[in-house]
Amino acid sequence: MDKLFVTINSILAQRDVTFEIIITNDGKDEWDANTIQQYLQKKNFHNFTITSLDENKGTTWNCWNGLMHCKGMYVKILSPGDYLNGDEVLRNWLDNIEENNAVVSFSDCIHYQYKNGKVIPISVRMNPQTINQYYSGEWSYNYLVFNDLVTGACSLVETLTLVFYINEILDKVKYAEDNVYRMMAFNEEKACYYNKDAILYEHGTGISTQKSNVWGEKLLRDWNATDKILLSWECKNTRLYDNYKRVVELKNIQSGVDRKFRRFLVDGYVEYTIRNKLCPRMSMLNIDDLYIEEIHKGINN
Repeated sequence: MDKLFVTINSILAQRDVTFEIIITNDGKDEWDANTIQQYLQKKNFHNFTITSLDENKGTTWNCWNGLMHCKGMYVKILSPGDYLNGDEVLRNWLDNIEENNAVVSFSDCIHYQYKNGKVIPISVRMNPQTINQYYSGEWSYNYLVFNDLVTGACSLVETLTLVFYINEILDKVKYAEDNVYRMMAFNEEKACYYNKDAILYEHGTGISTQKSNVWGEKLLRDWNATDKILLSWECKNTRLYDNYKRVVELKNIQSGVDRKFRRFLVDGYVEYTIRNKLCPRMSMLNIDDLYIEEIHKGINN
């Protein structure tokens, strides 16, 4: 619960922007809506909604439930332990998506871990590895074909667009709701990049960064379910579709040697792989200690 309050504090710290807070529980028993309500009221913030599913149906349904209560044009999804990085980040991020007339804007993040109650940044390979294609309007190919994905917490999305794609995966993709961005890539939705460390991302606690065979299998099922949906859709970009389909088919090849050879047939694979092995993007280590101290005030970790 403490991390949830720090996340809330990072939202309440935002300046020069109007927002609502939707807090949704996925059906877990350890849910104390009254404590959360009292906390927000104590902070003199009243534009909030607290909602909960009757049973745990997974992350995708939890996101859908929250979206059904959203009134704003854009939505920023955060999990407890992930924080907005700075008191002007939301205002600047909104300016970025509006100036680019995009339906989704992605950002960088600082990965961190708690050590002895203190936020310690760590250096890891960034997601995505290449961002130039966001400025040229050709983000879809790298995202979908090379799986050059964005960290799930690093997205700001047009609400109605996210509702559409979440509806497409309900009861098909249970936990990895960020597969919706692969679907947006498939449809070549307009995306842009906010090239700032907009998020403080707790590394190793989410289902995507913790090393667990059980969760790995669940995420793989969600990934394959998304592939099945996409391969049933029409795609106007022949190069994108043909190479994406080629990548999906690689998973069915038993021979590791054959699979590696066929990977070289994917258009752009060699150039992409060499560039990212020689010059990988790594997450930054600079953090604002005063800001972090401020959003942790009165909260025990």
